[in-house]
Order: sequence, then structure tokens, then C-alpha cells
Amino acid sequence: MLIELKWRVNVVKISVNSSDFVKIRPATCSLAVMLGVALAVGVPSRAFAQEAAPVVPQAAAPVAQEAAPVAQEAAPVAQEAAPVAQEAAPVAQEAAPVAQAAAPVVPSAAEVEEAPPDLGLATEPTVKHAVYVEATTLVLLNSLGVAYAYRPLRGFAVSGGLGVGAVIFMEVVPTFGGQLMAHGLFGPTGSHSFELAAGASSFALIRRSGDLEAYGAPAGFVGYRYQPLDGGTLVRAGVGWNYGIGLGANLSLGYAF
Repeated sequence: MLIELKWRVNVVKISVNSSDFVKIRPATCSLAVMLGVALAVGVPSRAFAQEAAPVVPQAAAPVAQEAAPVAQEAAPVAQEAAPVAQEAAPVAQEAAPVAQAAAPVVPSAAEVEEAPPDLGLATEPTVKHAVYVEATTLVLLNSLGVAYAYRPLRGFAVSGGLGVGAVIFMEVVPTFGGQLMAHGLFGPTGSHSFELAAGASSFALIRRSGDLEAYGAPAGFVGYRYQPLDGGTLVRAGVGWNYGIGLGANLSLGYAF
């Protein structure tokens, strides 16, 4: 584009006075020069904008046309999913406490290091009572008794019983008596235990003449004990000294409740 610029310059007037001081009146530029520069810059930019204006909408139109069916198909799916999400929200709220309760509790490293070994001495069993029949024999020294046991802790119990016995040596000498014992039960599960028991017994011998002879003796047991913490069959097997006369292998059968 050809732009005609008009330049009008006023004549510079110089006057010299007697003291050689020069006074210069600056020339003034025509306003036409400034307007011409502005037109030279603005006209090409406006023409480029006019040429680019139709290009952007034309290029975006196919993309919009392709996206419209996808949006129409997605709308019913979103409508169907909304009720499902609403129904699932209460279920998720109810399931949250269950998940929290079911989460395993992992002890900290400090608790694991400081926790003493569990020997079954502190846990309280569900059932605490038991009744059993116990027999002890060494052929010559025999006893048969019935005992009641109270187990307040998993690792501790007390018992008391009454029994009869017989001494077979040259003659059969019957006896009867009772005993009290304390039982220590050791084991990691509580149902299966190593039992160590000690106590005392008193008994009487019945002579052929009808005379009674009273005696006292220790009582004890060492062996295996099976007694579920929630009740059920009770079994004891080991060696013991019971009711003053019975000495040797011991077997007990009973029920915990």
C-alpha cells in the first residue's frame, strides 16, 4: 500500500545578537506524518484479522458435530446411573462400621516387645466348673475318687474330692478319705495344658477287726489336661498320689460346665 506522507517544515530562524547568543526556534513537524505512521501499522493488522476470522469457526464445526451424538448417547447412561448411586450410598454408609470392626488390630512394636509371654495365668475361662472321676493304680496301691474343680483363671484351679482305695498286700485293706489340691495349668491355648498339682489328703484304713486307723498324706499330680475354656469333655492323664493310698498312673474323665 502506498501512503502519501506530507512533510511540512517551518524555516528555522536563527538570530545572533551582540553577545553571540544563538536563539533557535525548533521546527515543527506536521501532524500528517504521525497519522501516516499509524495508518501504515494498523491497516495490515486489520486486514489479517478479517482474513482469519472465518477460519476458526469453520475448523471447529466438524468437531462439534462429531461430539454431539456422543453427548446424546451418554445422557441416558448418566440418568440410569444416578438412581444406582443414590441406592448405593446408604449401603456404603452401613458397610463402613463393619469394615472398621473387621479390620485387624495390629499391635505396635513397643507393645510386642513389652508384652510378657502368655502362660495362661491371667485369662478368665468362659466356664469355671468341672466334675470328674479319677482312678490311680500301681496294682498294689489303688484309689478311685470323684472330684469337683473350680477354675477361676485359665492357668489356675482348685479341687476337692472323696475317694476309696485298697491296699493289696497279703490281704486287702480298704480305705476311704478325701483330699484338697491346687492346680497350675500351663499352655498357650488353655484347652490343652500341662498340669502340675499339689495338696494334701486324709484317709482311714479299715482293719478286719473293724478298727479304723486314720492317716494323712501328700497329694499330687503331674501330666496332661484337656479342658476346653468354653466347656465340654475333661480328660487328665499322668501320674499321681491320690487319697493317701492311690499311687501310680492316673486317668481322669469328666465334664466342664
